[in-house]
Amino acid sequence: MRTHPEWRHILMHPWIPVDLTGERLEHIVAPDSHFTRSCVPDILPLNAPDVVPGIHLSSKKVHVFGDDLQFFSNLKTVEIVKVNCIEDADLIWMRKHFSDYKNLYEKNPKALVNQYPYDSVLTVKDLLTAAIQSVYRDSVIDPELMHWQPLWFETTFNLETELPQFVAYYQQRARKNMDNTWIVKPWNLARGLDIHVTDNLSYIIRLIESGPKVNSKWNILILLQILVRIIT
Repeated sequence: MRTHPEWRHILMHPWIPVDLTGERLEHIVAPDSHFTRSCVPDILPLNAPDVVPGIHLSSKKVHVFGDDLQFFSNLKTVEIVKVNCIEDADLIWMRKHFSDYKNLYEKNPKALVNQYPYDSVLTVKDLLTAAIQSVYRDSVIDPELMHWQPLWFETTFNLETELPQFVAYYQQRARKNMDNTWIVKPWNLARGLDIHVTDNLSYIIRLIESGPKVNSKWNILILLQILVRIIT
């Protein structure tokens, strides 16, 4: 409400219904600043080659620098040696975000990292959505399928920035008697936390109150595949 006071009538929909079936169907393409506003910037080396020599496992020992080495406790064929600085490491294994690739390249260019620059564009749901929509920003919705390009990416709205657009889309699907089941996910939580599958518009609108969400059209084929695996 504080960020978008003009959305008041939409946020009140669970109590006072609003009709947006006459609105234009569109996406709000995120600006470049959306990709950096909540992220620690990755620092990359200048004029570095695309490929550098990797580690050698002839000794079957891997020197690891990291903040969470629990994963390695189950390894049987490789001996793990914990080190206290990146200069001595074969592998950098970080649970928190690793960003200083420039420093790593200057001190230990052969070391491998369990992350890669700008990986948040793929691992954070709203950034992945924004990246795909940016590439296909000129896509026109198919009025029969009610789908934008690319077809392999289910129709998705960022409820922090596209709530009016989502409500208009939902209501126009409803008018066509099309399925309106959606899966609502937080931007960046793991282990299935705060994920909801519903066809209730009022319920979806109220989910905004528990934090930033992206909302994707639920693909019934996924559910069928899960059921088949359980049965067989």
